[in-house]
Amino acid sequence: MRWTARHYVDFGDAAEAVGGELASHEAWDRLRLEADLESPYALPPDRATWLSRSQQNPEIVQRARAIVELLSRLGVRGVFSAGVGSGWLEYNIKRSAPWLHISCSDYAPRSIQRLREVFVECDRVFVFDMLHDEWPLGEDLALLHRVDTEFSDREWLTVFDNMSRSAIAYVLFIPSCFLNIRSWLMEKLRLLSVALLRGRYTFAGYLRTRATFSELWARGYLLREQVVIGDLVGFLLEHRGKEPGPGA
Repeated sequence: MRWTARHYVDFGDAAEAVGGELASHEAWDRLRLEADLESPYALPPDRATWLSRSQQNPEIVQRARAIVELLSRLGVRGVFSAGVGSGWLEYNIKRSAPWLHISCSDYAPRSIQRLREVFVECDRVFVFDMLHDEWPLGEDLALLHRVDTEFSDREWLTVFDNMSRSAIAYVLFIPSCFLNIRSWLMEKLRLLSVALLRGRYTFAGYLRTRATFSELWARGYLLREQVVIGDLVGFLLEHRGKEPGPGA
């Protein structure tokens, strides 16, 4: 079933700083830099705290290991990760595979500046707008980890078209979750509970069914395989114009 639904989040104490819609780099900067350090969205200002937080989420560590195993099997040596947020997944990838060349990007400039200061192992950290900027050449694989909610279906079509034009050979697309009747009902219950408690919810993008995702990349990419990435499901996509390599 093809279905896309709006997604809302209660950011608690950070809701006032973020506002009613999480759709600008200013809002993301406020969420990353002004939220309480215990928030899962916070980007700590010092390296020691950032390193400690990078190991506190076992799911992130497990996902990183699964990604490294996949990259090793494919023979990939360069990764461009877009929408990295706090960068903990990418740090754990680099920690497990220091031979990998990793580029990290996000479109919130102040957050990227802080990430440069704490993620010193990263080969390149820079500001990048997935929707409007030209995708950089030179890396073997684009990693899109839990950024699926950020864009509408039409915007995702544009993102994948741009990646295809830049001839990104592989894309590892890892959605946050899949929309179904149960998750849709949970979304509605969350909205109701926030309203009853006089809280504040923020529009934070879109959720989709599994069937919807395949339409987003179909013009430029083929699904090579569906892979288990720790507690999540990922889609390894291959550019339609790519010549078969050793791992094919």
